[in-house]
Amino acid sequence: MNATTLDATAPTATAHGDGPVRIACAAGALLALVPLALCSFSGDTGAEITASVRDDAAALQGGAAAAALAGALLVVAALRLAASVPGLAGRVMAASGVATAVLFVAYYAAFGAAGVTADHVVTDPGAGLGEATAALVNMAELTRYAPGLALAGAAVAGRRHLPAGVWIVATVLAVATLVPFTSWGAALLVPLWLGVSAAVVRGRG
Repeated sequence: MNATTLDATAPTATAHGDGPVRIACAAGALLALVPLALCSFSGDTGAEITASVRDDAAALQGGAAAAALAGALLVVAALRLAASVPGLAGRVMAASGVATAVLFVAYYAAFGAAGVTADHVVTDPGAGLGEATAALVNMAELTRYAPGLALAGAAVAGRRHLPAGVWIVATVLAVATLVPFTSWGAALLVPLWLGVSAAVVRGRG
Protein backbone atom coordinates (compact mmCIF):
# COMPACT_ATOMS: atom_id res chain seq x y z
CA MET A 1 0.00 0.00 0.00
CA ASN A 2 2.79 2.43 0.90
CA ALA A 3 4.66 1.68 -2.33
CA THR A 4 1.51 2.28 -4.38
CA THR A 5 0.95 5.63 -2.68
CA LEU A 6 4.52 6.76 -3.38
CA ASP A 7 4.28 5.78 -7.05
CA ALA A 8 1.01 7.65 -7.47
CA THR A 9 2.40 10.87 -6.05
CA ALA A 10 5.72 10.78 -7.91
CA PRO A 11 4.45 12.35 -11.20
CA THR A 12 2.84 15.21 -9.27
CA ALA A 13 6.11 15.98 -7.52
CA THR A 14 7.94 15.93 -10.83
CA ALA A 15 5.43 18.29 -12.39
CA HIS A 16 5.74 20.71 -9.49
CA GLY A 17 9.54 20.56 -9.66
CA ASP A 18 9.43 21.36 -13.37
CA GLY A 19 7.57 24.62 -12.79
CA PRO A 20 10.63 26.86 -12.35
CA VAL A 21 12.16 25.45 -15.54
CA ARG A 22 9.00 26.23 -17.48
CA ILE A 23 9.05 29.76 -16.09
CA ALA A 24 12.71 30.15 -17.09
CA CYS A 25 11.88 29.08 -20.65
CA ALA A 26 8.98 31.51 -20.89
CA ALA A 27 11.16 34.26 -19.42
CA GLY A 28 13.75 33.57 -22.10
CA ALA A 29 11.13 34.12 -24.79
CA LEU A 30 9.95 37.35 -23.17
CA LEU A 31 13.48 38.68 -22.73
CA ALA A 32 14.21 37.88 -26.36
CA LEU A 33 11.70 40.59 -27.27
CA VAL A 34 13.83 43.27 -25.60
CA PRO A 35 16.80 43.23 -28.00
CA LEU A 36 14.38 42.72 -30.87
CA ALA A 37 12.84 46.07 -29.94
CA LEU A 38 16.04 47.93 -29.07
CA CYS A 39 18.69 46.74 -31.49
CA SER A 40 18.58 48.27 -34.95
CA PHE A 41 20.32 50.90 -37.01
CA SER A 42 19.42 53.02 -40.01
CA GLY A 43 21.27 54.51 -42.95
CA ASP A 44 22.53 53.60 -46.40
CA THR A 45 26.16 54.62 -45.95
CA GLY A 46 28.80 53.92 -43.34
CA ALA A 47 28.60 57.48 -42.06
CA GLU A 48 24.81 57.34 -41.71
CA ILE A 49 24.96 54.01 -39.86
CA THR A 50 27.66 55.39 -37.55
CA ALA A 51 25.45 58.37 -36.73
CA SER A 52 22.54 56.04 -36.00
CA VAL A 53 24.69 53.90 -33.74
CA ARG A 54 25.96 56.94 -31.84
CA ASP A 55 22.43 58.21 -31.27
CA ASP A 56 21.16 54.83 -30.01
CA ALA A 57 24.32 53.61 -28.25
CA ALA A 58 22.64 53.19 -24.85
CA ALA A 59 19.73 51.24 -26.32
CA LEU A 60 22.08 48.98 -28.28
CA GLN A 61 24.09 48.19 -25.16
CA GLY A 62 20.94 47.52 -23.13
CA GLY A 63 19.57 45.26 -25.84
CA ALA A 64 22.80 43.28 -25.99
CA ALA A 65 22.78 42.83 -22.20
CA ALA A 66 19.18 41.58 -22.31
CA ALA A 67 20.13 39.22 -25.15
CA ALA A 68 22.93 37.70 -23.05
CA LEU A 69 20.49 36.85 -20.26
CA ALA A 70 17.84 35.64 -22.70
CA GLY A 71 20.42 33.45 -24.41
CA ALA A 72 21.29 31.70 -21.17
CA LEU A 73 17.61 30.95 -20.57
CA LEU A 74 17.19 29.78 -24.17
CA VAL A 75 19.92 27.19 -23.61
CA VAL A 76 17.76 25.80 -20.82
CA ALA A 77 14.77 25.94 -23.17
CA ALA A 78 16.67 24.07 -25.89
CA LEU A 79 17.61 21.24 -23.54
CA ARG A 80 14.11 20.99 -22.10
CA LEU A 81 12.44 20.93 -25.51
CA ALA A 82 14.92 18.34 -26.79
CA ALA A 83 14.30 16.15 -23.75
CA SER A 84 10.68 15.74 -24.82
CA VAL A 85 11.70 14.11 -28.13
CA PRO A 86 13.56 10.78 -28.03
CA GLY A 87 16.14 9.51 -30.50
CA LEU A 88 18.10 11.33 -33.16
CA ALA A 89 15.55 14.13 -33.54
CA GLY A 90 15.93 14.98 -29.87
CA ARG A 91 19.72 15.03 -30.11
CA VAL A 92 19.58 17.30 -33.15
CA MET A 93 17.17 19.57 -31.30
CA ALA A 94 19.53 19.82 -28.34
CA ALA A 95 22.59 20.68 -30.45
CA SER A 96 20.84 23.05 -32.84
CA GLY A 97 18.82 24.63 -30.02
CA VAL A 98 21.95 25.48 -28.04
CA ALA A 99 23.59 26.78 -31.23
CA THR A 100 20.50 28.91 -31.88
CA ALA A 101 20.76 30.42 -28.39
CA VAL A 102 24.49 31.13 -28.74
CA LEU A 103 24.12 32.76 -32.15
CA PHE A 104 21.14 34.74 -30.85
CA VAL A 105 23.52 36.32 -28.34
CA ALA A 106 26.23 36.81 -30.98
CA TYR A 107 23.80 38.58 -33.31
CA TYR A 108 22.77 41.17 -30.74
CA ALA A 109 26.30 41.40 -29.34
CA ALA A 110 27.29 42.92 -32.69
CA PHE A 111 24.86 45.77 -32.04
CA GLY A 112 26.07 46.14 -28.47
CA ALA A 113 29.72 46.19 -29.52
CA ALA A 114 28.96 48.98 -31.98
CA GLY A 115 27.24 50.95 -29.23
CA VAL A 116 30.14 50.49 -26.82
CA THR A 117 32.67 51.47 -29.47
CA ALA A 118 30.78 54.61 -30.42
CA ASP A 119 30.07 55.61 -26.82
CA HIS A 120 33.25 54.68 -24.95
CA VAL A 121 36.09 53.46 -27.17
CA VAL A 122 36.41 55.80 -30.15
CA THR A 123 36.18 59.54 -29.58
CA ASP A 124 35.10 60.45 -33.10
CA PRO A 125 34.03 57.27 -34.95
CA GLY A 126 33.91 57.60 -38.69
CA ALA A 127 32.21 55.74 -41.48
CA GLY A 128 34.31 52.65 -40.79
CA LEU A 129 32.34 51.91 -37.62
CA GLY A 130 29.06 51.86 -39.53
CA GLU A 131 30.51 49.68 -42.26
CA ALA A 132 31.95 47.22 -39.74
CA THR A 133 28.69 47.13 -37.82
CA ALA A 134 26.68 46.35 -40.93
CA ALA A 135 29.13 43.61 -41.91
CA LEU A 136 29.15 41.97 -38.46
CA VAL A 137 25.38 42.12 -38.03
CA ASN A 138 24.74 40.62 -41.45
CA MET A 139 27.33 37.88 -40.92
CA ALA A 140 25.80 36.98 -37.56
CA GLU A 141 22.34 36.92 -39.10
CA LEU A 142 23.39 34.61 -41.91
CA THR A 143 24.99 32.13 -39.51
CA ARG A 144 21.72 31.87 -37.58
CA TYR A 145 19.85 30.31 -40.50
CA ALA A 146 21.44 26.85 -40.36
CA PRO A 147 20.85 26.00 -36.67
CA GLY A 148 17.40 27.58 -36.77
CA LEU A 149 16.46 25.43 -39.75
CA ALA A 150 17.90 22.31 -38.11
CA LEU A 151 15.98 23.03 -34.91
CA ALA A 152 12.68 23.58 -36.70
CA GLY A 153 13.25 20.56 -38.92
CA ALA A 154 14.01 18.32 -35.96
CA ALA A 155 10.82 19.51 -34.27
CA VAL A 156 8.85 18.55 -37.35
CA ALA A 157 10.59 15.15 -37.44
CA GLY A 158 9.73 14.56 -33.77
CA ARG A 159 6.20 15.92 -34.07
CA ARG A 160 4.60 12.77 -32.57
CA HIS A 161 6.06 13.78 -29.22
CA LEU A 162 5.19 17.49 -29.40
CA PRO A 163 1.96 19.50 -29.13
CA ALA A 164 0.41 20.27 -32.50
CA GLY A 165 0.91 24.01 -32.08
CA VAL A 166 4.65 23.54 -31.51
CA TRP A 167 5.45 21.49 -34.59
CA ILE A 168 3.03 23.34 -36.87
CA VAL A 169 4.75 26.63 -36.09
CA ALA A 170 8.10 24.85 -36.53
CA THR A 171 6.97 23.80 -40.02
CA VAL A 172 6.12 27.39 -40.90
CA LEU A 173 9.48 28.60 -39.59
CA ALA A 174 11.37 25.91 -41.52
CA VAL A 175 9.66 26.89 -44.77
CA ALA A 176 10.18 30.59 -44.06
CA THR A 177 13.90 29.98 -43.45
CA LEU A 178 14.22 28.36 -46.87
CA VAL A 179 12.59 31.32 -48.65
CA PRO A 180 15.16 34.11 -49.24
CA PHE A 181 12.71 36.96 -48.64
CA THR A 182 11.45 35.60 -45.29
CA SER A 183 14.54 33.88 -43.89
CA TRP A 184 15.56 36.96 -41.91
CA GLY A 185 12.17 37.08 -40.20
CA ALA A 186 12.31 33.37 -39.38
CA ALA A 187 15.74 33.87 -37.78
CA LEU A 188 14.26 36.54 -35.51
CA LEU A 189 11.26 34.38 -34.55
CA VAL A 190 12.95 31.01 -33.93
CA PRO A 191 14.35 32.01 -30.50
CA LEU A 192 10.90 33.23 -29.43
CA TRP A 193 9.34 29.97 -30.62
CA LEU A 194 12.04 28.01 -28.79
CA GLY A 195 11.32 29.61 -25.42
CA VAL A 196 7.55 29.38 -25.71
CA SER A 197 7.62 25.80 -26.99
CA ALA A 198 9.90 24.65 -24.19
CA ALA A 199 7.55 26.24 -21.67
CA VAL A 200 4.46 24.44 -22.97
CA VAL A 201 5.75 20.91 -23.63
CA ARG A 202 5.28 18.29 -20.94
CA GLY A 203 8.46 17.02 -19.33
CA ARG A 204 9.31 13.35 -19.61
CA GLY A 205 10.86 13.10 -16.19
